[in-house]
Formats: sequence, structure tokens, C-alpha cells
Amino acid sequence: EIAPKLAEGDVSGAHDPLHHIGTVLVATEKFLEANDQGEKQAELMGAVESLIDSFMDVDKLFHPTEGKVDAEAVTKKSAELSKAIDEAIATLKAGSEK
Repeated sequence: EIAPKLAEGDVSGAHDPLHHIGTVLVATEKFLEANDQGEKQAELMGAVESLIDSFMDVDKLFHPTEGKVDAEAVTKKSAELSKAIDEAIATLKAGSEK
């Protein structure tokens, strides 16, 4: 949902879904903190922290100190982070399997 909005130049339309992702990541982090996952805990927390870092890297581009949001810069940063994001998501998926 975020990438198509950026491709259309709809920065506001991309920003709201990004914040929903941030909310889910924080909830996931709190869940893991409250529910020890045994041997997988450190790996799962690392994956969530990696996703939060990626979220923050992209989100800060939506809040420039001067001027407008550069949709191209957001798209470029997202592309740069996509491998790390995919790896972290794969870790979380694997950790949820029993």
C-alpha cells in the first residue's frame, strides 16, 4: 500500500499506512517483552528491533526539517532497506512456527 502511493506522489497516503506498521511493530515488541519465547527470544527481538530501525529510517524522511517530503528519497530508502526488512519478517515468521 505504501509503495503504490509513493509512486503516485501521494505522500500523505503513504505516511498513514507507515504509521500503522509502526504501531504493529511496537505492539509486537511489547508482546515479546511480556512473553518470553525461550531460545528464540533474542532472535525475535532482534528482528523486531531491525524492523523498528528500518521504520524509523523511512519515517524520518516524512518529517523533513525544511521543505516538502521527497517521495523519491522515501522510495529509494525503502528499496535500500527491503532486504533487511524481508529477512526480519522471515525471522518472525519462522519464529512463529511450532
